[in-house]
Amino acid sequence: MKKPKRAKATLERFERGIAAVGKNKPFLLVYYGSDHAGGWQQLNRPLRTITTVDRFAIVKPDPEHGHVMRMLQVPELQAAMGMPSKMKFEAGTRRDRIRMIGNAVCPNVMREVIKGLIRADTTQTEIPKFPTEQDEGSRLRPRARLLRTLGQELISNEVAAVIELVKNAYDADATRVLVQFASPLEIGKGKIEVLDNGHGMPLEIVRTVWMEPATPSKRSNEGARSLSVAIWVRRVLAARDIASRQ
Repeated sequence: MKKPKRAKATLERFERGIAAVGKNKPFLLVYYGSDHAGGWQQLNRPLRTITTVDRFAIVKPDPEHGHVMRMLQVPELQAAMGMPSKMKFEAGTRRDRIRMIGNAVCPNVMREVIKGLIRADTTQTEIPKFPTEQDEGSRLRPRARLLRTLGQELISNEVAAVIELVKNAYDADATRVLVQFASPLEIGKGKIEVLDNGHGMPLEIVRTVWMEPATPSKRSNEGARSLSVAIWVRRVLAARDIASRQ
């Protein structure tokens, strides 16, 4: 693992992984690309966003060399994407196959999207109207670019989600943000709350913009500013449509 020419950033991520799981457990290393969660992850967690190039390596303890590292192979990346084992990538080089997997959408996610489209197509007899203030609720109306959002722009992990919430507070002109942890601080238990004093959005914007996943209204700084009343002239930071502000 600790070769003379090994990149400093890789070794730092390796050391953070060892400090968290110990020297006797294997873990995954983010070998390529930026990462906001320490550059490593445990094996029992869903794999983060798979790109079109080699990104993840597995690090294992070795009695002779201390630790050894190798890149994840095509069958392992297939499994991480939820692709069936009988699905074969027989054409192209290993690099070509990884590129295809990185450009793909998880089959389970796509299956649910298609099921929703089929249900909508077979049960809908008229074009739905936009909800009014008298309506009790609102319907989700996905945009066509939702498939790109699910595959390319999906938030990769819990840490990135919290960062996006803090960015949302900044975009809402908050002057105070509190990230609060509620015990027990264990996996699957407890909770994290992000509280701020920023402004919200009008109900109509929530219904006609934020209830439309993958809407282009937030793709530019000006478009995002138009969603609410800006107090400070700030550059919009948040890049994901994860939730509407309340």
